[in-house]
Amino acid sequence: MKLLTDHSLSDHADSIADYMPNDRLFGAKKIKNSALRKFVEGCAYLEMKAEDRLNQVSSEYDIRTTTDYISEWERFVGIPDDCFDISTDIQTRREQVLTKLVSFNLQTEQDFVSLAAAFGMVITIDSTTSFNVVITGPNIVAFVPPYDVPFTPTADQSSLVCWITDLIDALSNVTFVNAP
Repeated sequence: MKLLTDHSLSDHADSIADYMPNDRLFGAKKIKNSALRKFVEGCAYLEMKAEDRLNQVSSEYDIRTTTDYISEWERFVGIPDDCFDISTDIQTRREQVLTKLVSFNLQTEQDFVSLAAAFGMVITIDSTTSFNVVITGPNIVAFVPPYDVPFTPTADQSSLVCWITDLIDALSNVTFVNAP
């Protein structure tokens, strides 16, 4: 994501020259190879570098495009933790940070239902007698033979299942079911 449009050296020089008076002293401000134009282009070069750096920084602050600041993002959301390790793949690292970011404001049952839907899962919450949560989705309980419910995933299950369990488990019983 670019904050500013890229401009050429000539564009920057013309922009600076436009702020100079239109009198005899500054008459050469737009004349190629004049001493004044070379001075204006020297100033414009610094302006162009500042624009490039602003674009780079704005790109790095965006979690969807960051490379240099990924470690800072991970530290902010608490990665590594019990569910998310530091991956070597930059896209996976970005997705893990985004996953953690969306969990910061979960409060209602509907928030959890909507979050699960975003990951292709269905959560059914039964809070009539006790707070029971059933999470259903494709391959949610991976790498294990079918089990009768309730089933609690083991440590080798996906980090997403771990993460949802951590979010919900403090207040409820969580059951995972593979979708047919």
